[in-house]
Amino acid sequence: MTNEFKNCQSCGMPLKRDEKGGGTNADGSISKMYCSYCYKDGEFIFKGNDVSEFQNYCKQKMIEGGHSKFFSWLFTRGMKRLDRWKNN
Repeated sequence: MTNEFKNCQSCGMPLKRDEKGGGTNADGSISKMYCSYCYKDGEFIFKGNDVSEFQNYCKQKMIEGGHSKFFSWLFTRGMKRLDRWKNN
């Protein structure tokens, strides 16, 4: 497994689009695996382990942010293949 990811391994957002450069680890360093919308101070912001719940949460956040329902569905449909959700 590599230390450099192109996409957040929780939500799939391209990390280069994260204005904060990534989430934060417990020691305050920038996470190279998770975005700032998913990960803060070494913990996931969304506490559940259900990928379907998280997909719905992300779709709603994207729609609130101005994305279409179709785009939000398209963006979230591959989440179960990301590292955070693979073994759930």
